[in-house]
Amino acid sequence: MSLTARPIVWSETFIVHGVAILTGPLTSVKEQATGAWASALAERGFGALPFDHRYYGESAGRPRQLENPAAKIADIQAAAASLHSDRRFASTPMFAVGICAGGGYMARAVTAEPLFCAFAGIAVCYAHATEQCCAGYSPSK
Repeated sequence: MSLTARPIVWSETFIVHGVAILTGPLTSVKEQATGAWASALAERGFGALPFDHRYYGESAGRPRQLENPAAKIADIQAAAASLHSDRRFASTPMFAVGICAGGGYMARAVTAEPLFCAFAGIAVCYAHATEQCCAGYSPSK
């Protein structure tokens, strides 16, 4: 399987504190949430690797847009192995960042991959939308 990643996002002006592998929402591609978070991490001195899971974006695989959690977890582990084999990052601490649904995939990948030294999950709550859809809801009804 061929995965397509953006080049490692990092800033030459900072010491790289570590490198993060990022995975995002269900149908997200590397130019969306993970790319934005990768840029933010790079500004703070971290290398970051956003990538397209198989079946998504520029990566290979058919059928397209197939939601396959086991494959996504395997892709995360492959990304970790690839970074670890790169001599620039082999001794650098490796972090796992899961955004939205990617938090679940990443949490599972981290439990099976000893290369990761830390995990962060990012989830948001859209308070206004929640208030609108739940207006009038009561657990006692």
